[in-house]
Amino acid sequence: MEAAVSLIAAIGGETFLTTTGLAVAAEGGGVVASAGLISAGSVISGGFVATSALATIGAANQQATALESEALFAEYNAKADLLEGRRQGIDVLKELNATIARNTVSGFASGLRGSGNVAQASLDAIAASEFELDLTRDAAIIRAGSRTAQAAASRIEAGATRTAGLATAGGIVASGLSRANRRGTR
Repeated sequence: MEAAVSLIAAIGGETFLTTTGLAVAAEGGGVVASAGLISAGSVISGGFVATSALATIGAANQQATALESEALFAEYNAKADLLEGRRQGIDVLKELNATIARNTVSGFASGLRGSGNVAQASLDAIAASEFELDLTRDAAIIRAGSRTAQAAASRIEAGATRTAGLATAGGIVASGLSRANRRGTR
């Protein structure tokens, strides 16, 4: 820069633009710099602020989209849990039917003809099957409810993430404007 000042003085005060964008002129043995560099710095700073704000919004949207996908998978898994519970319930009923059929066949084979021990064994099998069926259904409902709650929480978190991203981007822009305002008043 000192070489540029010496050159300006030797030229006799002509104005020229330096490689940094700073307009320099020699006046009465002194050097005057225009606000070109300050303007260029403001434009560059504003570009960084805008880029940072957009990147923040983009990152928040990407994270929110991932959370929404997680919620969707949790809902699918909840439906799968209910279907699996139904399938297990059908298996319990099939086993009950097979047990009653075995009891009936063995009763007729022994000459009891469906009364006494055969009838009691069938009633016991029915009671045990109903208990197992209730447990299976309740477990499926609990698993599905847990996954549904997880999906709701993920959706809430996705909304909060988007809002936080926008708020952070707003803060970045406000901070950049504040810095630019302070530079402009000095």
